[in-house]
Amino acid sequence: MQFTAEQGHRYRARIVVGFWKRAFASEGAIAEQLKDAGVEDVQVQKDANDSSTYWAWGSWNRESRTVDLPGEVQEVTDLGKR
Repeated sequence: MQFTAEQGHRYRARIVVGFWKRAFASEGAIAEQLKDAGVEDVQVQKDANDSSTYWAWGSWNRESRTVDLPGEVQEVTDLGKR
């Protein structure tokens, strides 16, 4: 799935990890991957009702750009400008 991150916007994403990746997934590991990709002010929370789902929030402060999202990212919601 392609997604355009707009400069100055805040986003929420639903991330679903597969069975094998679940053993290595953690809020901290997911947050680090997002930070490495350029997302700032990252917060990650595991879904209380589904052990394979994480919710992440963060801001994109770099120039707007379109990227291919990994398959684990199931949904992205634009929460508007910061």
